Amino acid sequence: MIETYKMLNELYDERVASGLSDVFRATVVAKVTYGAPAWSSMCTAADRDKLNTFINRCKRIGFCDKELLPSITELFGEADDILFNRTLYS
Repeated sequence: MIETYKMLNELYDERVASGLSDVFRATVVAKVTYGAPAWSSMCTAADRDKLNTFINRCKRIGFCDKELLPSITELFGEADDILFNRTLYS
């Protein structure tokens, strides 16, 4: 995660902010939500707070759109819903 954060920071410094939100979703959000159905239930409240703090910091810096990216709890819920629907209808 730290490497991705540093890469995004370099892109932001180079003023490539137009596609920065897409890169953020493709790297950071994808990494967080990939295994979320398996491990999100084991996250403590402190773990979720740390992830929300990281997401909020990225929003504040400008790595992603503030309105479009939900909280970590909502991201975990979406990942659970997707897994449930795939299991139900396959």
